[in-house]
Amino acid sequence: MVDGISFSSKHNRDAINALFKLALCACMVSLVSCVKYPDDPGWVATELVEAFVAADTERAKSVTVSEQWGRIEEWTEGRQPFKCRGGSFMDLTGTVGSGNYSVTGSEWTSRGLVYQCGSTQTPYCLEINDIQVRETEDGWKVYDWGKVCEAFDYAYRCGEICDR
Repeated sequence: MVDGISFSSKHNRDAINALFKLALCACMVSLVSCVKYPDDPGWVATELVEAFVAADTERAKSVTVSEQWGRIEEWTEGRQPFKCRGGSFMDLTGTVGSGNYSVTGSEWTSRGLVYQCGSTQTPYCLEINDIQVRETEDGWKVYDWGKVCEAFDYAYRCGEICDR
């Protein structure tokens, strides 16, 4: 018996095992969600998209070369962070590729990445085309990107909003 809990009944053991598994699962999710992958150019490009969605200048600068910081400041100036409300995994909320990518030596290029909030409460898409990532002394960094487009409704399909 520990703190008034009897471990002798099967029901109590099952309940404690379930709680232990839940706690272990929560710890794993916390650890995985905190891990960053700066050695992965795809992660670096995704981080740029998500920084733009969050209107987080410092976060965007942390994954780009300094020559692009003026563009970041221009994009984030006066913007409010977007918060997806009511979105869930089943709503397809998150950042995904909208096309192929290529790797040539120390360069990685994506046709485009799209952040989508699939919530009916706050529908939103942000697309950045032609994200170019280069390996530098400080790891992979975004050194250029193309058109940035966003939509606050579903009149356009995410991944195609820059095509309109």
